[in-house]
Amino acid sequence: MPFNVKANTAYYIVVYGKDSAEFGPDPYTLSFGMLMRDTYEPNGTLAQAVNVELGNTYDSYLSVAGDKDIYTFTAEAEGQVTVNLTSPTGKDYNV
Repeated sequence: MPFNVKANTAYYIVVYGKDSAEFGPDPYTLSFGMLMRDTYEPNGTLAQAVNVELGNTYDSYLSVAGDKDIYTFTAEAEGQVTVNLTSPTGKDYNV
């Protein structure tokens, strides 16, 4: 169950059965994933685009529904640039 969190804010997770008969001697497992930080936010508009340098690799996240990340660079000469995107397993991200 993913949800957005804010820094320096406490959150509470409540575990309960769907009715009063849902209990027993067997343990349940509650696990928490890593905090996904959208590395370069805010960068969802052209005005907020993150400046990148050609030849470098950048890792980031699409951390909420509808998120898009915008990057910018300035070419120092005329030529051809190749951009490669590797999506996380099971995702289909596009450039």
